[in-house]
Amino acid sequence: MAFFIFWAVVILGRSELGWRGVIAAATGWLAMVIGLGYLGADPYFLQFAQAILAIVMILIVFKGDIRIR
Repeated sequence: MAFFIFWAVVILGRSELGWRGVIAAATGWLAMVIGLGYLGADPYFLQFAQAILAIVMILIVFKGDIRIR
């Protein structure tokens, strides 16, 4: 689920992020996947890291102003 949320936020926020931001986010995600794979980490760590990255992207795209009712 975090995988889809992350990429949805990247696609929806591409005007806010610009092409440099999209490339930086994709590069960071790819480095995370390769790094955790290299370390032989459990797939649950990958899900956790993707969730943290998705939360950071949501805060960047929405500028920390998320209304929860």
